[in-house]
Amino acid sequence: MQKTKAKLPVLIIAVTVIASCFLRFFQLLRYTDEKTGLVTMRQNLSYAVYALAAVLLIMCIIYGIKADKGCKAILTDGAGKEIFNASAAAGAVLFLEFLNQSYGCYSYIEDAKMIEYEYFLPIAASGVFALISCVYFAALCITARGVNLDLSKLIWLQFSPAVWAFLRLISITARFIDIKSGVETSCELFFLVAFVFLWFGFVLSAEGKKRSNDILFTVACVFSFCMAVIIFVPRLFYAVFNFAGFFNGTGLTSVCYITLGAFSLTLLTNRNENFVSGK
Repeated sequence: MQKTKAKLPVLIIAVTVIASCFLRFFQLLRYTDEKTGLVTMRQNLSYAVYALAAVLLIMCIIYGIKADKGCKAILTDGAGKEIFNASAAAGAVLFLEFLNQSYGCYSYIEDAKMIEYEYFLPIAASGVFALISCVYFAALCITARGVNLDLSKLIWLQFSPAVWAFLRLISITARFIDIKSGVETSCELFFLVAFVFLWFGFVLSAEGKKRSNDILFTVACVFSFCMAVIIFVPRLFYAVFNFAGFFNGTGLTSVCYITLGAFSLTLLTNRNENFVSGK
């Protein structure tokens, strides 16, 4: 019975994520404008997505409280390979995100009659910090391989992924229109907020200034991964019907989100084995 109770939050999280993915895929396929990415019909379905996101958050909190009892340190011996692979992938997709944002800025300048700097500058700055973040993930790869690199000397570089996410938040709020029609933008918002929280927890724990088994950090890791799946997987299914539609600015950014979401989940490697196994 105790083992079943321990696994119940994980099961509910999985079912909720799957249900959210199917609902978002249905919206993309039937009721979403391909050019704007906005839901044009049956907008009330967006409230169902938000309800599922609320359930996810609640279950992630319950998961975090239970998993906290069996947590271990983040960067432990034997976890180097997983951190190395996740860091390499994160650095690669952030470089692609830099190219994506650079192309987006170029296209915006070419097409716009008048540049709206409150919209343009956060996007341009997020591209710059995406590139800077690549450098940090490269350093993290080196550290995961056992090279004695003092990350404490790269303190400002360490926060670059959080700054990138924050700038993405600013650019999203600049184009946020309606929570019913802009459901994908809302999902991005949920992911980015969670990612900012988890990254600060990661940096502080890596510096030894905060315990790595903090409940908020665990919740942020799991919730950000779930939201990344909800953003990415429906678009991946949608690519079967509209392959070119996946490889636009939004589709490429969703690849960045799912990779960072996977990285966040990797940070929990070997931290909650007892909880997952029900011991």
